[in-house]
Amino acid sequence: MKNKTFTFKTSPGNKNGLQEIKLEGDLGIRNAVDLKSMLDTVKISGDNIIINLREVEKIDVTTIQNLVLFRNIQETNKRTTTVSAVDLDKETGKLLINSGFGKFFKLS
Repeated sequence: MKNKTFTFKTSPGNKNGLQEIKLEGDLGIRNAVDLKSMLDTVKISGDNIIINLREVEKIDVTTIQNLVLFRNIQETNKRTTTVSAVDLDKETGKLLINSGFGKFFKLS
């Protein structure tokens, strides 16, 4: 079965030190390895990072774990990191909360 696609876009840190990483499309299990690789190699140029999940169509627990790991690594390096899941569907929001991952994501 062919993987559905996802996109990974990043903007350089702006004058306020904010860098945005925008994820779109299918972040299901079939794309988890590719996403992890991209997160591991992204050039970080800001002190504040926001990961925007607004256009994500599908997300998997492996992806959630990778995002939490990335966030924790950046926080260890003194970078404020927000994973914005505000526009994900309500069921995914409930899943994040019920699984204990909700505290790592901005849900509202």
